[in-house]
Amino acid sequence: TVGPSGDVTSGHDPWCARLGVLPGTETTDHTCAKGGWMADGGCSADDYVEVDLGATHTVYAVRTAGVQAKANSDYLNEFLLKYSSDGHNFYDANEAPDCTVCEAGRFGMNCATLQEVCDLDRCGLNGHCTGKTEGCHCKAGYSGDDCSTCDVYGTENKRCAICFDDLLGPSCDMNQTECDETVCGNRGACNVYGECDCTGDYIEHTTLNSDDIHITQVFFQTCFKKAKYIRITPQTFDTRQAGMFEFYTCAENDKQCATPIALGMQDLSIPNAHISAAASSGANHPWCGRLGHTNAVHLPGCTAVGWLAPDGGTGQKYYFQTEFTEAARLCGLGAEGIEGTGHIKTALIQWSEDGMVWQSIHNQTACDYCAPGTYGPYDPTSGIDRLDDCQYNSARECGNKHCNGNGVCNHLRVPLLAQDVGDGLSVCICDADKDAAGSTCGVTKAVCRAQRCGDMGECQDPEGTCLCDKPGFTTESACSKAGENCNDADCKSCKHGWFGRECDETAAECRADRCNGAGACTGRYDGCSCDTDCYTSASGCTELETPCVRYKHKTLLIVLLSIGTAIGGAFGLYESMKYYKRKKAGMSYDTV
Repeated sequence: TVGPSGDVTSGHDPWCARLGVLPGTETTDHTCAKGGWMADGGCSADDYVEVDLGATHTVYAVRTAGVQAKANSDYLNEFLLKYSSDGHNFYDANEAPDCTVCEAGRFGMNCATLQEVCDLDRCGLNGHCTGKTEGCHCKAGYSGDDCSTCDVYGTENKRCAICFDDLLGPSCDMNQTECDETVCGNRGACNVYGECDCTGDYIEHTTLNSDDIHITQVFFQTCFKKAKYIRITPQTFDTRQAGMFEFYTCAENDKQCATPIALGMQDLSIPNAHISAAASSGANHPWCGRLGHTNAVHLPGCTAVGWLAPDGGTGQKYYFQTEFTEAARLCGLGAEGIEGTGHIKTALIQWSEDGMVWQSIHNQTACDYCAPGTYGPYDPTSGIDRLDDCQYNSARECGNKHCNGNGVCNHLRVPLLAQDVGDGLSVCICDADKDAAGSTCGVTKAVCRAQRCGDMGECQDPEGTCLCDKPGFTTESACSKAGENCNDADCKSCKHGWFGRECDETAAECRADRCNGAGACTGRYDGCSCDTDCYTSASGCTELETPCVRYKHKTLLIVLLSIGTAIGGAFGLYESMKYYKRKKAGMSYDTV
């Protein structure tokens, strides 16, 4: 653009002020007839040409050339050069700056750069600008002139902070008091790493699987560069402590871990000898707990899939441990349960450089669990959050107080009332003759079985789940509906015409859902027999892209064969009748 008058010599418009562009050259949206910009009427101090660079750039130099018009050459003897970051406030680039010290929140040679812009450009948002033209004050864990170096070893003084300026919380928008209350529940203090430093009786756990069949991936808030060992200790689980695992690293520049890199469980590069556990059950050895393997035939040394701890109830916790072949940059893990057997709900995740000194991976922004050796829930009706928090030294002492003397407390710091427990977690582990999942162990197992599970299963948690006696039965309706179409008590196969995991899909329903209405289901869980060869069963009877013209010839052949068979049959019948009549007339067999 030009200004303020906007007058230019004909053919020398401002968009023609491009070095090296010859007359007649078309630009992106204009044609320059003569080339070069020229103000109309000679030189005036008010004339200028202004260029919007489209983005912020560092400009080191300006190169100019004159304009040859007819027989004369016009050019600038000298000029003023000014720059701006907003198009409104311009600063002289040719003169020494007037200021030697910028006012608060301003930086740059002419003190024109705002704090947030300088922090981004100079310090990568990992620190604050401190000087007029150089210098950064880096966040905790970052170093270097531009705060770009992050050394992460898991120790508090070498992790990289996510918050700055005394602001805390997941979005760095809370003060200390607000974060401690809303994020850590006043059971710990928020730190600059986006975590809670839990106080006294609390310890952080990580949430893993919600069922037996789906894989959960958990990525830590910070990676740990020198991890040689990782240990998973289940804290809560469904039915059994069981699982399959993979561990991940990420590239240094993949800050969000968008492309996780497996560390060797699934591809077997971590040898069996490097995988161990506190204990295991039967053929479910710890080295069988490799994520991604559903068939034991592919697992050397295994006849079963997944690691399974002994069935010791909820009191004993058995850890699963892996040693990497070399120190790794540990960034996350994947976990899956064993279908029909159990899965880990929450676990304590730890890592170590030497297998002796272990450090917890703080991955939760909460402090909802009592530390080992302490027990005690809080009472949501008391109005005082920490009334009985983790104050008992034994599980039985806590159970006498909160479980009607019919059980013991677990380590979970959860409400006493069943309707407030949530996620199937219970304060109490009830004695053998009591409801195994009652929030206060006030109902016998027999009564709970009859009332909640229709005498066809055992109570599992205060939210209504039953462990049904027969595997084919569902827990959704107290073990009473599904399974009626099973061939046997264990529901290993379906009756004729029934399909699905619980044998509850008719042939017509399965045809529509699984085979796209173009074939018949052949297996309980998968498999289709398509109506014609024009469909592929690989993806549920989808039509092939190539037209099936060749099958018209098959149809014609079948018709011809049918007509031939009919004629042959008629001729044979005619000859048989002739034979019968002649024999009846008294002709000998030889004559006939």
